[in-house]
Amino acid sequence: MPSYSLQGAKECVDELCPFSEWYSEEFIPNFKKLRERERKTGKVLLILDNAPCHPPVEILNAIDDDFSVMYLPPNVTVLVQPMDQGVIEKLKRMYRKQVLWILFWQKTTKKVLLFC
Repeated sequence: MPSYSLQGAKECVDELCPFSEWYSEEFIPNFKKLRERERKTGKVLLILDNAPCHPPVEILNAIDDDFSVMYLPPNVTVLVQPMDQGVIEKLKRMYRKQVLWILFWQKTTKKVLLFC
């Protein structure tokens, strides 16, 4: 699954903030393509931290009926930090594997495949 990082705006009070734009123009369309490619259906839940740059959940949830956003309660980081580290480690491994796979196949020629 792709990962994204947005930095910049400290606050968002309307639907025109960078996060809303990313969510509606990047996250939702790309996730729909991924679901279609993997032949998966159902609703999608995006769980986010409670950062001030995120718009109100009502704005994000009104964008697409198949996608819902939920914010973690404030100051929950201390409680979930061990889990957070495990999730980050798993994502790093998955990312590394995908990068190596892409690099491998970019350098592989038809001639090499004939000798396998």
